[in-house]
Amino acid sequence: MQIEGAPTSEQIVDLEQNTVLVQYSVLLSDYEASLTSDEFEVTVSYDQIRSDTTGRVTPQVHLPPGLSIRNVRVIPPTLGYYNVLIEN
Repeated sequence: MQIEGAPTSEQIVDLEQNTVLVQYSVLLSDYEASLTSDEFEVTVSYDQIRSDTTGRVTPQVHLPPGLSIRNVRVIPPTLGYYNVLIEN
C-alpha cells in the first residue's frame, strides 16, 4: 500500500498497517484474470491525511482495467496513521 503525494525526501507519515484485504464480486469469465492481475492497487492520499482531523483515513482501491469488478469492500475500511518524528 502506498501513500500518494507524500514528500519523497523523508518519511514523515506512516500507516498503522500496510496491508488490507480487498473483497469483490467478479463475473465468472473474469475470475481467473482477477486473481492473477498485478494491477490491483490500494493507496491513501497524503492530502487526505493532511486535511484529516480524526486520525483515520479511507484507502482507495484502483482496479485493473478491462475486468467487470463490483461490490468492492476494503477490510479494514479505514486506516490509522501517525506522524514520524525525524531527529537531527
